[in-house]
Amino acid sequence: MRIGIILHGPEIIDVGSAKRIIDMFSRGHDVMAKLGGTMGRTAVLIPVLKMLLIYHRGLRRVRPFSF
Repeated sequence: MRIGIILHGPEIIDVGSAKRIIDMFSRGHDVMAKLGGTMGRTAVLIPVLKMLLIYHRGLRRVRPFSF
C-alpha cells in the first residue's frame, strides 16, 4: 500500500515525532512524506547548518581578536 504523509510545523521535526511517524507507517508500506511550512523547512535546515559550521571551523584556524 502507498501512504502519503504531510508534516507541517517545526515542532514535529524538533521533537523527533516525524521520524517515528514515518518509521511506523513504512513497515510494509511505500511511504512518501512531504514537509509543509516555512518554519518546518527551517527546523530541518538548522541541524545541517550547525554541522557545516562546526566542520568549517575545524578546517581553519581562528585567530583571537586583539584590541
